[in-house]
Amino acid sequence: MEEIALDEADNDPLCPSYHYSQELHKEVCKQWRRALIVKLLGKRVGIKFFIARLERMWSLKGVHEFIDMENGYLLVRFADEEDYTHVLQERPWIIVDHYVVVQQWRPFFDPYDETFRKLAVWIRIPGLPIEFYTTQHLWQIGNLFGKTLKIDHNSIRRRDSGDGETTARAKFARICVEADLRKGFLSKFNIAEHTFHVAYEGLHLI
Repeated sequence: MEEIALDEADNDPLCPSYHYSQELHKEVCKQWRRALIVKLLGKRVGIKFFIARLERMWSLKGVHEFIDMENGYLLVRFADEEDYTHVLQERPWIIVDHYVVVQQWRPFFDPYDETFRKLAVWIRIPGLPIEFYTTQHLWQIGNLFGKTLKIDHNSIRRRDSGDGETTARAKFARICVEADLRKGFLSKFNIAEHTFHVAYEGLHLI
């Protein structure tokens, strides 16, 4: 066990400090690597109803566990990596016309801290010039709005596969990003003095 130094604040008998091994804590946290924090934004529903709707909506394949937390939160742990990625990155999840907030689990999560720090959201960028429909460009553009998690494959121009067809969508680019909500939602960005506006799927921002 690693040695932990104490300072003067640790001598307060009315507020003792618990000191733990960082190495041990890091090892324990690994079991939550495929866990997501979920909450229905703006509406309270019964826990059984909430879980049943999530089960039906997500159509999970592998073993998973729902853990009822305080303040309307659920902690969902997935055994299957594909299930985890599907819930985190796929389309906006909506129940009874309310957005389901999905966040990656993090240490020291406080269910009463209503300041959502990060949220996986899909953004749409209409009118983007065709030359920017590449994985490299879209990934970097997504990083302007947070951390890019995924690009809709229909937003990527594909080379001719040999059968003469190269179908792809160029009406709008669609990117999933992990947005830092403390920084707010950006509504536009510039490329070479041209301004492009974005829309957030499933979010009604006021």
